[in-house]
Amino acid sequence: MKFDAEISPDVVIASTYQRANQTAAIASEGLGLAIIDDQAMQEWRIGSDATDVTHEQALASWQRVCMGEGHDERLSPLTESHNEFIARIDAALLRIADEHAGKAVLVFTHGGVVSRSFVTFMGLPQMGPLVNVIPRHTALTEWIYSDAFGSPTWVLGRYNDATHLLSEGAGGQ
Repeated sequence: MKFDAEISPDVVIASTYQRANQTAAIASEGLGLAIIDDQAMQEWRIGSDATDVTHEQALASWQRVCMGEGHDERLSPLTESHNEFIARIDAALLRIADEHAGKAVLVFTHGGVVSRSFVTFMGLPQMGPLVNVIPRHTALTEWIYSDAFGSPTWVLGRYNDATHLLSEGAGGQ
């Protein structure tokens, strides 16, 4: 896979979950950059001990969180609570921004992490447990740290951009 000049990162970071890491491997080869594996960029962690949890139990737990309840509850002892998830993601996003200040960073991660970035970078209010955004699979979200507005702040460059998936025959550019 070759990228156009629009995407020219200095650093490639990937969740260690298989889907994100495999996609990062394809992209990093085209970019000529090594992947920095980062476990903190994983989606909400379901514990290995949750094998006996039924679909109905998991759905009921998720619905409680969506209703604004049970943010510290765990589906199983090794499953991350919602509050643990958001604390991990907030810390990881700020750490990555700090460690790679002034660089273009390409992160391969998951929808929950992208959604949380709106709170971390823009202070967008949560609607219950979630931010009211729904990231598309393989879509690009671009955050720019800029002082163009009088003081340094995060600016959303693009969100849910999936034009890279279009072929030229299908109307891609």
